[in-house]
Amino acid sequence: MGGFAYHQNCKLYDCGKVVANEDLEKSQEELALHVTALLKNNHFPIVLGGGHEVAFGSFMGIHNHFKKDIAIINFDAHFDLRKNEVATSGTPFAQIASTCKEFSYMCLGVSKAANTKALFAQADALHVEYILDTKMTYMYIKEIKEKLNLFLKHKEYIYITIDTDVFPTYQVPGVSAIASRGVDVGFVYEVLEYLFENYRDKIKLVDIAEYNPKYDINEIGKKIVSRLIYDIVSLAQ
Repeated sequence: MGGFAYHQNCKLYDCGKVVANEDLEKSQEELALHVTALLKNNHFPIVLGGGHEVAFGSFMGIHNHFKKDIAIINFDAHFDLRKNEVATSGTPFAQIASTCKEFSYMCLGVSKAANTKALFAQADALHVEYILDTKMTYMYIKEIKEKLNLFLKHKEYIYITIDTDVFPTYQVPGVSAIASRGVDVGFVYEVLEYLFENYRDKIKLVDIAEYNPKYDINEIGKKIVSRLIYDIVSLAQ
């Protein structure tokens, strides 16, 4: 992102790193503390993963600050609702559901091929709203906006999380769990722009997870994800 032209009207800060160690849940707690501190000082945090385990730390940071029901919008090929004795990149939203009384979760871009029947059953049991990757196209944009409006109707605060494996592998190859179909980057921009245009004051935190340069090809994914972050900064102003 260092080579991007600077057009922002705000100051940008690098707030450091949280190192993920063997005790992943402790790292999640540390991230939550940092997020809460940033929100207390009226900053708009953008958390960069790491795996999607950052979502639990991000969420607890915003939850501990506002103490109210937080609407989660996740762009992801996976529900990440797995049950496990220890935290992993596949458990963050199950952790949230088991920690909070209110669980308001909408997943955009879910792949039927990448989630088991048990995970769909778990999503239904937790009243998760979701839209399949096959329906995340311009043909369904009106219905998608209507579903978003209904989901967000009575919510005071919004947390947006983007798992980069939601994108097609030819657009973002730098992920460990590639999407053979995925949701077009341009379409995700369309939805993000709609959210920020209509709910900017309610959106308090964004994170982006799962990009891994180890699996990238010719830095294609790095360039797309970097530009995505740049544009989110612009939208959030």
